[in-house]
Amino acid sequence: MRHATFSELLAEHRDRVYTRALYSLRDARDAEDVTQEAFLRLWRQGAEVPDDRVGPWLAHVTRNLCIDQCRRRAAARRHL
Repeated sequence: MRHATFSELLAEHRDRVYTRALYSLRDARDAEDVTQEAFLRLWRQGAEVPDDRVGPWLAHVTRNLCIDQCRRRAAARRHL
């Protein structure tokens, strides 16, 4: 993926991804981590994602990352 294209996608979708993660996780740091990981995955797999599906793809990835984060939290609580 070209750097300019990625920068445009980042600017277009960053707030939506962060807001979705914050709503799900209720923690700003975790939401930032999920947002960063979602865009890292987009950077790595962006060539495989059609341009018209980037938004839904990011929403799906963000949802899955939030679920993973909630599972990690639950596991940490069980060990404490």
